[in-house]
Amino acid sequence: MSAFVEVGNALLEIRDACLYREKYDTFEAYCRDRWQISKRRANRLIGSAEVVRNLGPMGPIIISERLVRPLTNLPLDTAQRIFRMKL
Repeated sequence: MSAFVEVGNALLEIRDACLYREKYDTFEAYCRDRWQISKRRANRLIGSAEVVRNLGPMGPIIISERLVRPLTNLPLDTAQRIFRMKL
């Protein structure tokens, strides 16, 4: 599994379970202070990790977050069709 997937999954868990609240008021503050990334970058990593998780059973995994990012705003069936065409 590529590092961006692991990071995206971890950020998703931290965000959804509000694990950042022990030391930070917002997820944005947590990302900025703890990891020196913007909330936007964190959300891109989360979205890309979700796409990879949804496409994972279909075959080889794309190992670049940059290549997965355009699929994040597409319906799952469309993303799957595009993914199959690239193989």
